[in-house]
Amino acid sequence: PPLSGSQDAVAASAALLAMFGVRQLLFSQLEERVKNSLAQEVEEFEQLVALGEDPRTGERITEVETLIELYLDRNVASLEEALLGFVDGKLYRSEFSEFPLDRLPAERLADWEARSVVEPGEPESATGSFGTRLGTAYFRARRTVIGDSTGVLVVTILPHAEREDINDLQTYGAIATGGILVLASLLAWFIAGRVLAPVRLLTETAHWISESDLSQRIEVRGAGEAAEMARSINGMLDRLASVFTGRRRV
Repeated sequence: PPLSGSQDAVAASAALLAMFGVRQLLFSQLEERVKNSLAQEVEEFEQLVALGEDPRTGERITEVETLIELYLDRNVASLEEALLGFVDGKLYRSEFSEFPLDRLPAERLADWEARSVVEPGEPESATGSFGTRLGTAYFRARRTVIGDSTGVLVVTILPHAEREDINDLQTYGAIATGGILVLASLLAWFIAGRVLAPVRLLTETAHWISESDLSQRIEVRGAGEAAEMARSINGMLDRLASVFTGRRRV
């Protein structure tokens, strides 16, 4: 039978819940990938800190600026990624490449600048997120002290394009799901009409049959259950006609 209004509502609700679940899963996986990327970038910086020497010359690193220069020269900011180096409370160098924003929020920059002048007893690493006009950005900061200077490397990622892809996927999925539900309802209605047509014919014919006119018969089509029912009713009408004909002769 065709889908009823309540069945349509249940099917639509189930489809919406499924799309919402998939959307949340994709966003969760995206956030996890971003955090892993941040951890990997900072780990490379920590390896330079642990090495303590310039891989190009083998000489010992004696300035924070040199350490930041080494890292930024060896690492190019990837899509939606920004690399920033702070030294003694000031932004020393940054690499934005294809970052979605031309500048970062002033309050966030001030916070990172402050981290590059804190006492050495403060935690070396920090992670977090901040809001932008293009959505949430994630960052990871690593502080190091060489001599009298304090430096902070910050890696931040704003996965705007990937979020847009997920939102587009949800929109297209909603449109496709709606279209499928409409087509399924129309198809079910059409099939039900074909299936019930013989039954309606039986009903209409039965309304015209009376004791005074038992000559009408139901047209038999095909070989399905409806056709078998029509044959049975026609047989019954034949027997009734014979009975009434016999009673009139008596």
